[in-house]
Amino acid sequence: MKKVLILVAGMLAFPLPAFAMPTFHFITESDPGGLNNMNLFGFDTYVDLINFNTSSSNFPPGLAPAVSMSGLTYDGNQFHFITESDPGGLNNINLFSFDSFVDLVNFNVSSSASLPNLAPAVSISGLTYDGDKYRIITESDPGGLNNINIFSFDTLTDLKNLNVSGSNFPPDLAPAVSISGLTFDGDQYHMITESDPGGLNNINIFSFDSFIDLVNFNVANSGFPPDLAPAVSISGFMFIPPEDPPQTQVPEPASLALFGFGLAGMAFTRRRKQENGR
Repeated sequence: MKKVLILVAGMLAFPLPAFAMPTFHFITESDPGGLNNMNLFGFDTYVDLINFNTSSSNFPPGLAPAVSMSGLTYDGNQFHFITESDPGGLNNINLFSFDSFVDLVNFNVSSSASLPNLAPAVSISGLTYDGDKYRIITESDPGGLNNINIFSFDTLTDLKNLNVSGSNFPPDLAPAVSISGLTFDGDQYHMITESDPGGLNNINIFSFDSFIDLVNFNVANSGFPPDLAPAVSISGFMFIPPEDPPQTQVPEPASLALFGFGLAGMAFTRRRKQENGR
């Protein structure tokens, strides 16, 4: 019997299998705000994203009514999102950092920083980390020459201080179209746009094979996810590599049941052998 207990204890001490978490995520906000104002949707694949086939949905705490999200990214170490207040003022832009996905969902901030303000008519429309640099994309309102700008930063500290290492001006979008998120999946850059007011094909995801293609708006492919409710808009877009960060989640009940049956079977077999040996 002692051997059985040792075996069971050893198996229980062995880590449970890691379950992959969704790779693409975007966060939405309703306008006006309210209960469950923000929603973080997860998608296992790019095809799931295009078809709005969600694999997870979480409701982070809502922000103050005059504050909205402007970008979301994962840099291999932490999750970061940028907020902006409307109208602008002192500490108009804030960068919040989270140590884990669970911390992000619960708004359990590990650090925050106030970024220098942008010009009054300029807002941030996306944030990503591509393994080399942090990038933010901005748009001016109303649009004009060089309406869209991509700023690059060598480090997170440079981003916090708006210490720019590069700046690029992609071609302007149509007047009624705005950017809602930017991410890099290790292979392509993806940008989400939304039209205002909404309509058929209100949401578009454009993909680019390289940063140069993104800057020149040289689209490799595009897709039209189903439209959201009229009062809901996308505020952040990010990619998490399937193996990173490691997510050890509770197995499904069926898995736990099979695990329990296996332990019971081993104990029963051991007991039968003891009885037969008498």
